[in-house]
Amino acid sequence: MPALRLGAAAARRLIITAQGLAGPRPPADADGIVAVVDRLRRLPLDPTRAVERSHLLVLWSRLGAYDPALVDSLLWEERRLFEYQAFIAPSADYPLFATAMSRFPVRQTARARLIRAWLAENHALAAHIVGEIRSRGQLRSSDFEDRAVRDWQSSGWSDKRNVGRMLELLAAGGKIVVAGRDAGQRIWDLPERHLPRWVDRRPLPLDEALRQAVDRSVRAQGIAPLPPPSPFSAAPWPIAGLPTASVKIAVEELVKAERLFCAEVFEPDGTAWRGNWFVHAEDVAMLDTLEIELPGPRTTLLSPFDPMIADRDRLERLFDFRYRLEIYVPVARREFGYWVMPILHGERFIGRLDLKMDRPNRTLLINGAYAEPGVRPTRAMGRAVRGALDDLARFLGASAVELRGKAPAKWQAALGA
Repeated sequence: MPALRLGAAAARRLIITAQGLAGPRPPADADGIVAVVDRLRRLPLDPTRAVERSHLLVLWSRLGAYDPALVDSLLWEERRLFEYQAFIAPSADYPLFATAMSRFPVRQTARARLIRAWLAENHALAAHIVGEIRSRGQLRSSDFEDRAVRDWQSSGWSDKRNVGRMLELLAAGGKIVVAGRDAGQRIWDLPERHLPRWVDRRPLPLDEALRQAVDRSVRAQGIAPLPPPSPFSAAPWPIAGLPTASVKIAVEELVKAERLFCAEVFEPDGTAWRGNWFVHAEDVAMLDTLEIELPGPRTTLLSPFDPMIADRDRLERLFDFRYRLEIYVPVARREFGYWVMPILHGERFIGRLDLKMDRPNRTLLINGAYAEPGVRPTRAMGRAVRGALDDLARFLGASAVELRGKAPAKWQAALGA
């Protein structure tokens, strides 16, 4: 079948739509949350709460205001979602993850060899942890003795934290699972006890797992280069670290089955996007519409860890929007601020906001508002941004939104100056 031909604008609109940032919103209930996670493949976990935790903001950007308690219920009570390696994923996808778990640590890198050697030397610590959970039930890291024969060595926070490191590695290998959180501290259990009975815990054959991972990766991205040039959102996670040849075989099989279609993408001047691009079969029907417009455009704000912007190189290349995280940058060297949320206005990134939630005073603070180079701020834009801020404030339980920093002149009235 000849390759699909897309205009660059249609391709960008497809990405936005696939990410759930345009079109009809799912209901802001438990089913809607699961639908968003299923579409995105994963929600990023990060403890920073300058505004709100990242996974909750990713959901808000797509659902609007909802009850965050629903997420905890889905994780720890209904268990339709589960936590794995700093992400939240659908429990229905567990067989795909089980394949990755059964191969951990599979990579032939120096770090993987170090992990394998450390696990072998500290078998007694691993057996102690699993045995204690099996006999005593759900436990926290403080409930285990440190029986390591050799300390875990690292230049980071995990140096000599043997129990914590072993818990992470056992979870990565599927021996234990996060079963709850108490004041931020993780609670551990065995997968066979924590996961619902309807969850199939058997690993998929590797070739089938890789096909599913690539299929879902393209569906989540809208249009994707394969094999992926980046280890971030374009990678067929969680089956990563495999030879390029394995990914190519999976792509060829999906194309043959007409699950994926090759695509050529052209800018208005006729320049083609470099690389081999693919569109999912379920998205082909909307391409004619996307050549004309973005259906159901919205104005929303994105978490610094949102999957839409996780691959910074792709973001800059395809949307001409440069974004860098400044949380760990010294204050004097920050360009925009600590917790900066990009503004997606329809199909363009028009600016960014440096926000902070003042919880004692129930006020959402705008420490700075910035328009992108080449964007001519208008009052209509300002009102659209304020609408997104008001919705975010409702979600956060804020009773006021206050502009404390600078903002484009035509946005100031709407933002509260």
